Amino acid sequence: MLNQTSLSTLIEAWVLAPALVIAGSAALGWLLARGTGTDLGALTVPAGFLAGVSVATMVLSIGISGKLTVALLVLLGIAGVVVAALDLRRRGGVPRIDRGVLWPAAAFLAAYAIALAPVVGSGHSAVLGYQMNGDSAVHVTVVEEIAQRDARAHDVNQDSVHAVTRDLEAGYPLGSYAWPLFARVLTGIDAFHLWVPLSGVVLALMALVAYAILRTLTMPRGFAAAGGTLTGVGYLVYSYHGQGGTKEILMPLAVYCTVALAARALEGPAMTRSLIPAAVAASAEIANLGYGAFAWLVPAGVGVVAILGWRAWRDRSYAPLKPLVAAAPFAIVLALPAVVRTLTFFEGAKRTISGGVGNLFGGLPFRETFPVWLAHDYRHYIPDAVDVTDIGVWLSIVLCVVGGVWALWRRNLAVSLSLVAGLAAVALITPRASIYFDAKSYVVAAPALGIAAATGVFAVARRAGAMRVVGLAAGVLLAVGALVSDAYVYSGVWVTPRFRFDELGQVAERTRGQGPMLVNDGDEWAAYILRDSKAWTEHALRSPEGEYTHPGGRRPVRPLDPDDYSGRHIETFPLILDRKTPYGSRPPGNYVQTFETKRYRLWQRRGTAPVFHVPLGSDGYVGAARLDCEGGKPRDSGPAFVFRAARRAGLPLHAAVGPAEPIVAIEPHSWVGFRAVALFKPAGFIAMTDGSASAEVTVRPGRYDTWIAGSLGPGIGLWARPAGRVVPNLVGGAANDMGLPALWQPIAVAELTHRSILHASWVDRPWWRASSRRPNVIGPIVLTPAGDRARVVDVPAARASSLCGKRLDWLELYKPS
Repeated sequence: MLNQTSLSTLIEAWVLAPALVIAGSAALGWLLARGTGTDLGALTVPAGFLAGVSVATMVLSIGISGKLTVALLVLLGIAGVVVAALDLRRRGGVPRIDRGVLWPAAAFLAAYAIALAPVVGSGHSAVLGYQMNGDSAVHVTVVEEIAQRDARAHDVNQDSVHAVTRDLEAGYPLGSYAWPLFARVLTGIDAFHLWVPLSGVVLALMALVAYAILRTLTMPRGFAAAGGTLTGVGYLVYSYHGQGGTKEILMPLAVYCTVALAARALEGPAMTRSLIPAAVAASAEIANLGYGAFAWLVPAGVGVVAILGWRAWRDRSYAPLKPLVAAAPFAIVLALPAVVRTLTFFEGAKRTISGGVGNLFGGLPFRETFPVWLAHDYRHYIPDAVDVTDIGVWLSIVLCVVGGVWALWRRNLAVSLSLVAGLAAVALITPRASIYFDAKSYVVAAPALGIAAATGVFAVARRAGAMRVVGLAAGVLLAVGALVSDAYVYSGVWVTPRFRFDELGQVAERTRGQGPMLVNDGDEWAAYILRDSKAWTEHALRSPEGEYTHPGGRRPVRPLDPDDYSGRHIETFPLILDRKTPYGSRPPGNYVQTFETKRYRLWQRRGTAPVFHVPLGSDGYVGAARLDCEGGKPRDSGPAFVFRAARRAGLPLHAAVGPAEPIVAIEPHSWVGFRAVALFKPAGFIAMTDGSASAEVTVRPGRYDTWIAGSLGPGIGLWARPAGRVVPNLVGGAANDMGLPALWQPIAVAELTHRSILHASWVDRPWWRASSRRPNVIGPIVLTPAGDRARVVDVPAARASSLCGKRLDWLELYKPS
């Protein structure tokens, strides 16, 4: 099970595993520094982190297993520790910790705390960006597969978990998997728990890189730490972290660490090996994005080559070019396997690159790249607080211009090359790629603008008199705006559900090793949680598909019903896990329910398959429908054929009778007082914050299960009161499950009289809870008699007409035993 609230799991995933990754990165960084004779300072850990990405990707790309790859990183880390210990011994012991260590450490910890806040604020271990971006489920699954085997496709038709390894066969870049793989293998912690904390480590390392760049301006350490922290968790980068996009946020870390290391080499004493750390970091860019990384590498690289070339011309000597010659072999050896690997990936992704939209509603405005943008969802091109955002954007623009010009005037390479790398890539990518990749280029550009804005604040504040006051005031306003922007992201983040995932974990415990299992649910995480049961999730992301009973064998666009699968296909599964719905069918009659949770039923195949299975649902497949007869004979050809076959063979009919027709209690159009939000949603649904709805229902007195179709953030509460009375009774609520809107969420059991008033309303969550302002996507609220479900009966062929007029789920005919 996932143990999403286990204290030991949370400590291991949020503290110990990140600490292990930082320790490994520090050891690799120290080894890199000593091996090249350079002093990396605050860049030691980021450089080591990227060295790990480069080495792991190179090794995985040539077919080495995941465990051996981790073993190699461990050996390199041990070598770094040994070198560090020898250095400390020569220096007479551990040096005194001073501000040179404390301030960058403070920047790292502050950025990590902000990055981890959405998960901590949810109250349980989770992955961010649930249903906002389904790729995280694939990435975490791939990490588990590489940890067990290697970075190649294996048994892609075995189950949905193995099916996602097709991405590995297609040449998907591996860089973002390196350190999650390292932590997964060494700690044994489920990759699900590690994904967001290690993504937070990337943001914290970006804060260190920004700190190091700002310090090249002789900026005070405290000032640089503040600027570095806010750059590391800038709005757009933080938003992509909030949708689980580790690859997107690893790219700016690699780009600007490369720039910082190159600038450090160029501004320091000329040494043959001084550019090797930058070459190693540059290879991490390629490891993370394949040869697409050249959009950032080429502009910065041209700048570096131009500077060294000018120095060679000035000195009438080739000596200034020696660092390039020494660094080139490292870059080639580390990057070439990743370049070769991703050739096929980009070739196959041409259509997405040129026209893909992904999860965007439209193109992002470039203004969103600046540090201040007050919106819960970065995909909305109009922010939630327009006027305040406009002020913040213009303030950022002015400070970026001032900072960029001042850095050029000061001939500061780190800031200048950062702007060149970030903005030139935007200029190269946006005319040639889709809006989806435009947005990714903006994410990488955002830290460069954050660094420039911090530089602008310092450039003004270092002056005396009124200018210092203006500069400090601008810096405070910018810092507040950036933090409030992150607070907006925090309050609107999409988080994986706890309770439904716990239920899937219970099923996983019961079915381990018993598959294959057909999972009739639209959740892309279901296959991952049930991976030891050989789960097939046939209408989730990147899954193997079977055969369907629809014309042409096509899959319907709505959520699947057990009757949608062909009998030949469904019978290949000894287990079926079915997501509950008030309208759903039961599986064929030779499947028996063996386990049940609030949201799922587990069925096990027992006995032979029916010769005929004819669904009678509302659209011919879903749920139950009245059997329409004339003269005791069904009107529809399917049931009529089964009736005739039963009479000819003298065999009884097997029929699933009921359940009762669900009662639609509250339609989406009944909601009032809400604020509509632009989100993808099915026709007839509403996406909203706030609001309420009421309706009077007339039912037979008794207990009723209540359901709502929708994707629920803060969720809804449901109350009921008998007509004519004043005080309502709380029925229950549904919240914190932002799954596919067309799927159903159980609310609770309601005790209803003949005439009752039902009232539903948005639930206000405390502001300090993550996702407190996530919109709800609301469909209908329906009622079904409590515990009512289809019951299977045998009807002799002579009495088949007794089924006429009854609500039937399906009819079956079996061979005599």
